[in-house]
Amino acid sequence: MVEELLARTGRDKLIKWLDKRNFFYPGSYILSQVIALFYGAKKKDYDGFSLIGQSHLDACWLWTRKKTIQKNYITVKKALIHMEDYPFFKFAMSSPKYFEWTEKYFPSIFKRMKKRIEEGRFELVGGMWIEPDLMVPNGESLVRQRLYGQRYYLEKFGKMSEIGWLTDVFGYQWSLPQILVKSGSKYFYTNKLGWMDQNDFPFSIFNWQAPDGSQVLTYAFSYSINLFAMKQNFGSFKKFTRFVKDAKKQFSYEDSPEEIEKLRSKEYMRNFGLVYGMGDGGGGPIREEIIILKNMASRFPKNIKFSLMKDYFKEIEKNKDKIPTWNDEMYLEQHRGCYTSHVWLKELNRKAEIMFYQVEILISFLKLLGLKFNNEKIKKNWLQLLFNQFHDILPGSSIADVYVDTRIDFSAIFGNLNKYIQMSLKYLGSKINFLGEGILIFNSLPFERNAFIELDSNQDFSLKTPNGQQVLLQKSNGKSLLQIKLPKVGYTILKREKDSITQNKTDLEISEDNSKITLENDNLIVNITKKTGDITRIYSKSLNKEALTGKGNVIQIFKEKKTSFFAWNIDKYYSKNKFLPKLKSISIIERGPVRIRVKIEKLFEEQSIIQYISLNSLSSRVDMELDMKFHVKAAMVKVAFPINIETNEINAEIPYAIIQRKSKPSNRFDEAQWEQNCQTYVTLSDNDISISLLNNARYAYDVKYHDKFKNILRLTILRTPVYPRAGSPLTSMIPTNNWHEQDQFNVKYSLLMTKGNVTNPEIKQGALDINIPPLLQEITNLKGDLSEEMSFLEVIPTNVILSALKLPEDGEVDDNSIIIRCYEAVGIDSKAKIRFNKKFQILSIEEVDLLELNPKKINSFKDNVLDIDIKKFEIKTLKIKLTVV
Repeated sequence: MVEELLARTGRDKLIKWLDKRNFFYPGSYILSQVIALFYGAKKKDYDGFSLIGQSHLDACWLWTRKKTIQKNYITVKKALIHMEDYPFFKFAMSSPKYFEWTEKYFPSIFKRMKKRIEEGRFELVGGMWIEPDLMVPNGESLVRQRLYGQRYYLEKFGKMSEIGWLTDVFGYQWSLPQILVKSGSKYFYTNKLGWMDQNDFPFSIFNWQAPDGSQVLTYAFSYSINLFAMKQNFGSFKKFTRFVKDAKKQFSYEDSPEEIEKLRSKEYMRNFGLVYGMGDGGGGPIREEIIILKNMASRFPKNIKFSLMKDYFKEIEKNKDKIPTWNDEMYLEQHRGCYTSHVWLKELNRKAEIMFYQVEILISFLKLLGLKFNNEKIKKNWLQLLFNQFHDILPGSSIADVYVDTRIDFSAIFGNLNKYIQMSLKYLGSKINFLGEGILIFNSLPFERNAFIELDSNQDFSLKTPNGQQVLLQKSNGKSLLQIKLPKVGYTILKREKDSITQNKTDLEISEDNSKITLENDNLIVNITKKTGDITRIYSKSLNKEALTGKGNVIQIFKEKKTSFFAWNIDKYYSKNKFLPKLKSISIIERGPVRIRVKIEKLFEEQSIIQYISLNSLSSRVDMELDMKFHVKAAMVKVAFPINIETNEINAEIPYAIIQRKSKPSNRFDEAQWEQNCQTYVTLSDNDISISLLNNARYAYDVKYHDKFKNILRLTILRTPVYPRAGSPLTSMIPTNNWHEQDQFNVKYSLLMTKGNVTNPEIKQGALDINIPPLLQEITNLKGDLSEEMSFLEVIPTNVILSALKLPEDGEVDDNSIIIRCYEAVGIDSKAKIRFNKKFQILSIEEVDLLELNPKKINSFKDNVLDIDIKKFEIKTLKIKLTVV
């Protein structure tokens, strides 16, 4: 054993010097603890130990991607050397992006790695393109991580990974099991759930269930060799792998830690899965680890073995009748600030997701009409976006140099997507028959919408719809404002004529007195106090309901204490340092007939904060906007609304689903969840009426119950922490004075009042409306044969949402097939119809998985209409072959 430890020291030292990643090097103390641990383990307590070699490598963090390519090379090279020296050694690696780097830059290493994969010693795990953040990307982004990652594995190695693998993410969306199961995974591994600041997550081995009922067998344990020095026993493993008395019971955060403890049985998992190897900066297992573990394995050959992760999951499956089920999200009681740090990047991510959705719909239909387009172009940009969704880039927890590369990537993404949009709209125009000058407007949403549009034009003109109806226009600050009804996934043309604008009266009224400004339409009355600029009343006429119990749209600024992990973590006691900006001015800036608008300017520490409050004709929502260049350090900004709904149930949108949370904590789990995550809306309901806060690029909120004001809902607008320190994880804990950029921030959000509870699809439609704008193109004298207005597609009922409409990954150049992905959005089992324009007739339909594989023929279609059954929160992917008539 000593001789083995001394062997190859020169090469090992060189690799360690190149890696410069020594913080977690075990050293003699930790190794001695490991030896004592294993030799002291009682055989009666354990049947075996499965040793799983791996290395977590951050694609970017305290280093840039260029350094990561070097670290990846070192990690893979070390694993291959270990395999040469130790025939029993096995190694697991996630992230197809790392395999692609190896293939591109180190082809000889890739060839050797491929051989070891064929032998079954180099294990493919993961299957997402990169290990992404899960809290900010939308559902389609998470699907694309799997689509491009798993298909890369399949193309290069002839197989995919059955193990979802996300070791270091900052929270786990409830819908993830469905995405994993429908893209080739049976199992899921993570270790981040050990990072809790108040409660231990109750299980380490469990079935994780999504809202649609999909389940994935999960192993969540944070132990590795370099952590045994902190906890030199198996007590925690024994505790968290205990089975339950009734395996049919499903657990969630509704169950308190104390209740869960009472339901545990005395039995536990008797095979310990030790995931070992240096991580964060890669490196993987070191020679000392392997030799010591090998020596232990030789002494206890029946108890200790070097294993693949897949083999360990098969050991777990032997106890499948005893394993508990967790039917909820998995909330990480850490890193809550990552929902909001670097909001500029989160805005770019949301914008890119929307543009991909729009581009793919356009190109898919236009290909049916004759457009020639190479789908690999879009894939290339998708992969750029997916890389920047990595769990230390998108959350805002990397060093400043990382974001230089990120901005370059997004510049390329938007440059290409804008080019594809303009090309597509121009091609669409060439297929339409139209005489004169006009504006082509394309709606990518699968429902009719009364869209608000701003045109960059200061000239006098009028617009008419295809049926000759004059469009109401409003001049405002060099722009022309209009509202127009748009067809479902389709276009209309507004004809431009050179005559004066007719200012007709609508339902909009705006007035002011000494104390307030009042905005009103047929649905709403909104009062704004001139004392503070806050909203004092939002009243729904049709629902006969006051939305607020006090002042709303209140800007709250909190000073945080600068601590370790500042980019990640919100100061727990931030609420003790609350400040309110002072009103500087308030004025009416638009008086209709399309929109009425109020501008409010406030000051905080000489920083100007601009708010806009708007009401559109016939709208049931109040639109708000916040615009500021914020130079306040160590601050967090929230906007607060006291909601007039008596409820403890808060519903928030997550990818492909809605999750219900509480405003009144009932156990220790609830108490720890004081900052929550959402996608595009948060809703409070009393079954008769719902009040929703919609947003166009924010991901965090909190709701606190108040005896006087009921539920106070706050949207988190921004944070201004410091960057972490470059180098090693040890030095990164020391706060720097390098503050996050103080950019120009702009966010739009709306308060929407609807009838019924959260299952009303108008809520999701409203969120889509403020996020996905119509696409515009100036046109003149078109000589095609399509009509001036056309709907390509509709999906009914409206609780079934179109998530993607794209070209197939395996499509032939002349194959008139498209991929449609839709999901049920509000939690109701539904019978859905997808109806194409009569110009497109269905030839065949296959239901496929998220990877566009494993087809199952569907016969429930006729002509241009297909029928599908879709369960609550279910994701459906269809491959449809069409012909143009």
